[in-house]
Amino acid sequence: MHKNKNIVIGVILILLAIVLYGLLHDISKLAIFSFIPQQTESIIFYKKIQMHFYIKVSKYGMYKLVKNYMIDVLWYTSFCLIVFEIEERRIKYAVVFLLGMVSESLQFFIEGLGTFDFIDLLLYGVVLLIFYITECKKLLSYRKI
Repeated sequence: MHKNKNIVIGVILILLAIVLYGLLHDISKLAIFSFIPQQTESIIFYKKIQMHFYIKVSKYGMYKLVKNYMIDVLWYTSFCLIVFEIEERRIKYAVVFLLGMVSESLQFFIEGLGTFDFIDLLLYGVVLLIFYITECKKLLSYRKI
């Protein structure tokens, strides 16, 4: 497989998170889109697609789970995959842990960034634990050889 497969997978995951976020949240309210008039054809077209998608999938129980948590897990996993592929030293754990905590904590203090949620923090910890366990298993298997 490709030498940097984790980076490729990480990029794919972040693109998936962006698409899901765009379908499940009103991105026209994000600060980055504040310079676009709300009545432009592209915003109207986007809102029609989003409404159609919402009507089709919001009745399923998984809708809230994906909207509120899965997108965060996708971006965090993507970030971990990329950092762990680039960085060899153990400092990578501190970097990804701190970025996850800071990104979620900023939402507590700055309302427009999102909604602070302890479950997101817990999920970031679970993702990081999975990466740690996977790396430990790799190290153990190398020592057996």
